[in-house]
Amino acid sequence: MKVAMISSVLSVITLAGFVCCSDLPSATFSVSVESKQSGTLECVLCKLVMDELESVIKGNQTEEEIIQLVDDVCSELPSSIKAECKDFINDYGKEIIDALINDVMPSAVCTVIQLCSKVERKYPQGAVECDVCLFVAKYLDEYLDSNSTIEEIVKVMEDVCNVISSSLKKECTELLNTFGFEIVKQILNEITPKEICSDIKLCSSINELMGSSRCARGPAYWCSSHEAAVECNAEEYCKTQ
Repeated sequence: MKVAMISSVLSVITLAGFVCCSDLPSATFSVSVESKQSGTLECVLCKLVMDELESVIKGNQTEEEIIQLVDDVCSELPSSIKAECKDFINDYGKEIIDALINDVMPSAVCTVIQLCSKVERKYPQGAVECDVCLFVAKYLDEYLDSNSTIEEIVKVMEDVCNVISSSLKKECTELLNTFGFEIVKQILNEITPKEICSDIKLCSSINELMGSSRCARGPAYWCSSHEAAVECNAEEYCKTQ
């Protein structure tokens, strides 16, 4: 149902800011924008634009060629978001061009110009995290389709952690900050939630993590005793209950 989604739209939903490369260029340039939270429309649009530019920028373009690529990028995006893209380029095109000219990698630009916050890609693996991943993936699979607008995608990403159990909100937010892009990208490619969570290695070894099928009963069993928490790799989770 979602297979027709243009590939560049797949990057729209990554709530986590692209992690900046470890070796940023020594050159400096002016950044006049205010820092934004990852997941805002500005951050989402920035990642969408930079994902498209990353596919065409090879590292040997002249300044004039980079300017032209930035000017033309909106024409390569789906018609449903072209108007928003043009407004975004009008507002932030200069900062993007300055960053690219100074050899900032496209995947790092949104963080460097302070439209997206930098998020370290660290996330634990265990029965709780697998459960949260499956919940999030199933929710997104239900509410996203190939006609979703940027606003709709952002709203679904914001909503999912509000409908999950309050005891798992923190894990849900951390999951989105780390794997939001990967999860939605695969959903739009019609990959099942179970396959998605296995692919990002949150459920890849779930049988080993769970120890036995008893862990599938969820938090009620995990936290029923210290032994159960150890068995299901849920000690940290149960400490918060």
